[in-house]
Amino acid sequence: MIAVIAPEPAPWVETLALAAGRLDEMAIFAPWATRLGSARWLPRRLRAALARRRAPGSCVRSVPGWLAVEALLRIWSGSRAERRLVARFARRFVAGRLAARWLPRGTRAVIAPSLAARRVFASAAGAARILVEDLPSLRTLHDDLDRASARHPDAPFLRRYRAPASIVAAQESERALADALLVRSRFAKNERVAAGFASDRVLPLPERAVAVTAAAAADRAGRAPVLLLAGLATERNGLTQALVAMEGIAGATLLVRPGEGTPAELLARPAVRASTAREREQLAGIDLVLAPALCESHPPDVALAAAAGVPVIATSRAAGFVDLESAGREVVPGDAADLLRAVRELLAAPRRPAEAIPPASDLLAETLRQVLPGGER
Repeated sequence: MIAVIAPEPAPWVETLALAAGRLDEMAIFAPWATRLGSARWLPRRLRAALARRRAPGSCVRSVPGWLAVEALLRIWSGSRAERRLVARFARRFVAGRLAARWLPRGTRAVIAPSLAARRVFASAAGAARILVEDLPSLRTLHDDLDRASARHPDAPFLRRYRAPASIVAAQESERALADALLVRSRFAKNERVAAGFASDRVLPLPERAVAVTAAAAADRAGRAPVLLLAGLATERNGLTQALVAMEGIAGATLLVRPGEGTPAELLARPAVRASTAREREQLAGIDLVLAPALCESHPPDVALAAAAGVPVIATSRAAGFVDLESAGREVVPGDAADLLRAVRELLAAPRRPAEAIPPASDLLAETLRQVLPGGER
């Protein structure tokens, strides 16, 4: 039996469940899960919300009243980003405590995410303990934000919430208990190996497979360049550097996704506009994807661009496991001149073809075979 702990809906849950289910019986602890169907007569947004709360597999343990807990935390946190993060951490801690009591007998492997794993791992005597590092390393994140804030003192969002020392310590103690780590980027793997973890025990958590679309592969010869900023349009995602790059290319347009932390005057700037869902999801009309993040982030635009053959320029902190040597260019965080040089080079280079990417569940199943005792059953 493989036990998967999922304190909140996330893309990796389905991928991991499919992979684990190929190797052994699989049970999921998902306190948020519902079995309610999404009838066609329901409003579209409600159907989508119910669909997100259906956990994969036939052996799923939910928690009665969990929706009420989430609602109370949502009311308490309101629109304040700091409180929303505290609420998210609290949900994970509570889910981890409940999951530690739930663990089925005969479990040979426990897979749990950051800040929900410590109690579960301590209760999983004799089982392989696999930590899903789906959150950035908080200590590294704080260091990156502090450096960025010192360089950009006029960017207040870079000085906002820092997790308390107890949360940072909890995240790091989970790594000490884990037999293997699943990480979302080569940057994270290098960080863990530098901290003393064996390289063969720090393994990739693949992104879900992305579809290459005709829109992304269309010929754009003779048009003014269109650049897409990956992730929210914030300082921590390299907004300042992207604006410098856009202004250095004649006729270029920068597409952004506004959100919390986006400067109010951004969309009033010439040649800057909000991206549409089609542009983000299909890269329709996009010439380059820019991911100059100053700290660890995981924008889906990067993997999508790599699969679709759209050049991507990223810092190591935003590249995931995309090979930037073939997919585009790596740039130095915070270096606008480096980003502008890379944009000019790639706009002048021929477009590479799209590439087929194996399903993420296939890749993850092979990864799990490396760390599960006894391999596949």
